[in-house]
Amino acid sequence: MEYYTISDFNSSHFFVKAEEVFGFGQHIESWRYKDKFITLYSYSSFFIEITWSPNVSSITNIQAISSNIATERYVPDTDLRAELCEVGVG
Repeated sequence: MEYYTISDFNSSHFFVKAEEVFGFGQHIESWRYKDKFITLYSYSSFFIEITWSPNVSSITNIQAISSNIATERYVPDTDLRAELCEVGVG
């Protein structure tokens, strides 16, 4: 199995992105954020954010993000520090 790179994934057609993430991605978690829902998937060595808007009742964005960006957005600083201390890095 050969996965897309982040740049190739993000430049792909919307339906290709959907096919890849729903076919080969692993669901991590979903959140409600303001007026939209965000679902995070792991795919290859990076993550995919899917944004669903109830205003239009559809997916409005599928975007690949790096591990660093996913950590900054979705891992609270206190949890990250605790994990790093547990593995002996912090």
